[in-house]
Amino acid sequence: MNQVLRDHLIETQVKGGDAAGSWKPTGDRGAGAGGRLYQTCLSVMTLEVYYRYLPLYQKELAGRKK
Repeated sequence: MNQVLRDHLIETQVKGGDAAGSWKPTGDRGAGAGGRLYQTCLSVMTLEVYYRYLPLYQKELAGRKK
């Protein structure tokens, strides 16, 4: 299932111009109000969380001091 979603996100990512690297807002409930920023944030978080790139979700980093 993740492979299908990942491939869809990569395929629909804007490849050129000023908006390169972002995603166009889709017809879901939040896209109208949030626009390109909202859609891009959701798309990036969808990709990151699956691969566990967000340190927030890593137990070993939770107790570290800065």
